[in-house]
Amino acid sequence: MTSQEERILSQLVDREVIHCCSTLIEYMRTNPGDYEDELFALAERHCDHSERVEEIDNLIDELETLIDTSEEPGEIALYQSSIDELQRERTELEEDSEPQECLEYWIVSEWFGDQLRSHGETIADVLDFTIWGRTTSGQAISCDSVIKDIAESMGILPGMPHAWSV
Repeated sequence: MTSQEERILSQLVDREVIHCCSTLIEYMRTNPGDYEDELFALAERHCDHSERVEEIDNLIDELETLIDTSEEPGEIALYQSSIDELQRERTELEEDSEPQECLEYWIVSEWFGDQLRSHGETIADVLDFTIWGRTTSGQAISCDSVIKDIAESMGILPGMPHAWSV
């Protein structure tokens, strides 16, 4: 990652991540009151990759059919290479489907919460705040891969259509 990308990611975090609220969430867990459902939603991150796994399985089936009907060694090698890559992706998705404990809790903007949710992150609305249950700790938020993924989808990194200047 370039220093310019790091600065852009830091700007994104500074703009959209409002405040750490881990202490508040932990306090609420010991006194759940009316917020048990919201707190339960923040307990763990559950990723549902079933649609992508099904898509991968269908692609693998198509490639295997192409291998069976092809007589060209170069094509067969290319198809097999694609199958191997898809199988690696499938394995990663299956491993990512395991529940992950949330280690930190952050108040984020509603828009950023929607972005995080669309990237498989744990988000809940608690007391009219959008709370992100972060599954990593010990590094700057701007270093989380999901932050870069969001920046890429926004097209704000250097060389992209809406690149931010720093």
